[in-house]
Amino acid sequence: MALALPFMALGVSWGQGEEPKYDFAYGALVSKSGDQITISEYNFDTDAEENVAYVVNEWTDFEGGAGPEGLDVGDSVEILYTAEEGRRVAVSVAESKEDEGQDDAVEEDSGAVELEGVEDSGLEEQGEQEQPEPEPEYEGEYRG
Repeated sequence: MALALPFMALGVSWGQGEEPKYDFAYGALVSKSGDQITISEYNFDTDAEENVAYVVNEWTDFEGGAGPEGLDVGDSVEILYTAEEGRRVAVSVAESKEDEGQDDAVEEDSGAVELEGVEDSGLEEQGEQEQPEPEPEYEGEYRG
């Protein structure tokens, strides 16, 4: 029963035994106000970008807990929402991290060379390992 209360506060109601239906959206944040955020998202039915508004309230979970204030116009966001009476009510909102730094990313060269037709030995490079000290050479006359 305690789990149902937050959803009732969202203005979302379900019949007895009915599970809430969640949908997912992502896009660039276009605007934000106290009770609403709007993102530009791709509509696959119309094959075009369109601005879509989502209701946010005290029950909306924002990544990092900063609320809409933690987002800037232009940020890529991911939204989990429910639809009720023609409104999209955001359950959670997170800034999308998948595109960050990809343009500037530089792969670090490990120095490993990939050879075709050579099976992997299953051994991975262990880095620097301490080598045993060589045994001292015998300095003297052999008397055997």
